[in-house]
Amino acid sequence: MQQYFQLFNGPACFIWHGGEPLLAGIPFYEFALDLQKNHCSKHQRVENLIQTNATLITDQWAEFFRRSGFHVGVSIDGDAIAHDAFRIDKGGAGSFAKVWSGIEALRRHNVPFGVVMVLTADNAERMRSIFRFLTEKVKAKNISINAFIDEYQYSRASSDTLKREQFAAAIRDCMDEWPQDDAEGLRLREVDSIVAGAMGKRSRACSFNGGCRNYFCVNHDGAIYPCDNFTNQPEMKLGNLTSESLSIILDGPIRSEVLSRFESIHTDCNRCQWYLVCHNGCPAQRVDGVEGKFFLCEDRRKLFSYTKRLLDMRRPDSYLKFRSSLKRANNYERFSYCTKKKSPSGGYSPGEATAQSQPK
Repeated sequence: MQQYFQLFNGPACFIWHGGEPLLAGIPFYEFALDLQKNHCSKHQRVENLIQTNATLITDQWAEFFRRSGFHVGVSIDGDAIAHDAFRIDKGGAGSFAKVWSGIEALRRHNVPFGVVMVLTADNAERMRSIFRFLTEKVKAKNISINAFIDEYQYSRASSDTLKREQFAAAIRDCMDEWPQDDAEGLRLREVDSIVAGAMGKRSRACSFNGGCRNYFCVNHDGAIYPCDNFTNQPEMKLGNLTSESLSIILDGPIRSEVLSRFESIHTDCNRCQWYLVCHNGCPAQRVDGVEGKFFLCEDRRKLFSYTKRLLDMRRPDSYLKFRSSLKRANNYERFSYCTKKKSPSGGYSPGEATAQSQPK
């Protein structure tokens, strides 16, 4: 923590995840907050976001989140049928009831929360009903969809990896089910990113904007990775805080080489009109390694083209329906080849990186 604030004096965001980060206990996070307070610069904005499965959230946890200003993300894959298909406890029982109990605790203490769902080959076919559940029952206003793509078969659930075209169909289903008059400002990360791209604007989502230089992940054992998507790949380890300083790791040749591989342009991208708003997707979801082609390339192209046609038609109902996404996109910068900040050695530049932390 001290090394981080010595290097970065811009806005800082700490993302706490795991595993299950609540297992670390409230005293751990109180200690982390004290470290942040003691080492950050005067007037430096520091945010904390915690991504949890919510099964351990109690009134005590909810009150801590409210008091400390933590942003909370809840992992929930839809209703009980969709959620319990994969999210089971060590005894094989579904976890939906415990997640719902955690959500109710957050509500009792007026703690806003976002939702992250994992899209699989199974639940993609039920996306319309799942989207309605998340917006009407969970009443989520900020939703993100993580596509389950297990190209390298690290997971035992590899047979449930999302199939091509399912992603585009699922996002289209969400767009079709979108509230007709989105007066309350619903945000679906993927729709926001597609709308921004169709307008030629830079998405806030790293998997669209080529923003791998803006993050690094601190593993529980001190190992540093480009982000949490690579902690199961030893060859992606950038260094370890137990033997090297953070500055040496972030400005070192290993990170420079890894990020250069991430930013290599696939041959198909050279002739794609959407490259600047897609950047060949997340490197962790490219076929045959980080220099390969994004698994969901065609899905994204279809979504960009569909959304651009929708906006070009200038239909009042479409503008009214997606006015929140359009309003946010209007505030984003237009993309250019000159938006990346890089030191001469190809490493970090001050105020650029967000720390992703896995509690020990």
